[in-house]
Amino acid sequence: MVLGRNAGCDVVLADQTVSSRHAEVVPVPGGYALRDLDSSNGSWVGSARVPPGTLHTLHHGDGVRLGRTFMTYVAGDEITLGGEPGAKAVLIWPDGRSETPIHLDVTSIGRASTSEIVVPTPVASRLHAQIVRASGGGRYIYDMGSTNGTRVNGIRIVDSHELVDGDQITIGRLTYTYRQVGGR
Repeated sequence: MVLGRNAGCDVVLADQTVSSRHAEVVPVPGGYALRDLDSSNGSWVGSARVPPGTLHTLHHGDGVRLGRTFMTYVAGDEITLGGEPGAKAVLIWPDGRSETPIHLDVTSIGRASTSEIVVPTPVASRLHAQIVRASGGGRYIYDMGSTNGTRVNGIRIVDSHELVDGDQITIGRLTYTYRQVGGR
């Protein structure tokens, strides 16, 4: 089953961040696997990027992201589009008054106008970082290979960082505060 924007795909995704032929789900012994078809924005299972051309075996409940489209692999037989909004959290802006709810499974942060959180500084990369909700409900921030790096509590993150209430996220000279509003 091929997933993408092209009308000839088995699953057509109306998402401009999805490539025409983005990924495919193929049968493997014991279930199914996802293969990225060298897409522009990559394919993700949970918080791990699937290298182009390689197979990533899917397990019941795995979150799959293609572009900005989130899917959940269910019972080895179907893929459900959508996804339950995440726990209640907000990112408080540097001015201390404005805030942006973090309710998606994947929240993009960067200079691009298509980011959920647009960072108004030229030192931010177009796609600078992402906040990803893990299957257990916690949230992790990932630097997406930005030129100038992402800092949490003053330390540049190399891999990921599990966010906790009060964490300070710095991009360039702008510092945002992560606030847990309730639950995970």
